[in-house]
Amino acid sequence: MKKILLLLIITMFLISCGKDEKETVVPVKEDITTIVRALTKYDLITHETSGIIHYKSPISIALNPNYVNESEKIFKNDTFKIEPYREGELKLVKNILTFIPKDGWNMRTNYKFTLFMDKIFPNIKKEFDSHIFSFETNGIEIFDINLDAENVINNRDLYTIKGNIEFNTEIDLESVQNSIKGYKIDNKGNKKYFPLVINMDKNKRNVLINSSEMQRNKNMDEYIYI
Repeated sequence: MKKILLLLIITMFLISCGKDEKETVVPVKEDITTIVRALTKYDLITHETSGIIHYKSPISIALNPNYVNESEKIFKNDTFKIEPYREGELKLVKNILTFIPKDGWNMRTNYKFTLFMDKIFPNIKKEFDSHIFSFETNGIEIFDINLDAENVINNRDLYTIKGNIEFNTEIDLESVQNSIKGYKIDNKGNKKYFPLVINMDKNKRNVLINSSEMQRNKNMDEYIYI
């Protein structure tokens, strides 16, 4: 009886092992070119610049990190097209494409950017070989002006103009210094320019203005213009 039971157990074990061997499936690893050919551009692009951007900001395109991971690569101009045209460099770092315009963007302008996907993914389907998106640049506008004439202590005949001009966006100090001027106009319409000390606040939107000491003259009006 023991021999019959032992034989039955061995037989069941062998049948079980044979069944497992038949059901074992070895997965086939797909080549990356095969995967890309099966994907669309929407699978390969996860994010892009849109809306209104600063006129000196770069734009970026995030590619799917599962298929792109370069330490650094610069693409030729035939990889993209910008309308209206701007000169610049398209660089890929890891999975982020960044375009930096050489001289910034034109202010208050709508741009169309075309990325030729087949230059990055040579095996992508032909109907997805380009990707187009649009964005807009902002412009510099004055948000608020606070300027006033202050008497010089112990001398009522002398005064200075002090205050600030706040802009809607970050600006560079050199541009503002070249743009803001101060002058007086006498009753005959003659202009007399006076120097201004112009500095930038920490937030880069607020410009601080201070004039030199000037002689008070009732027949002259003061102007500061941009």
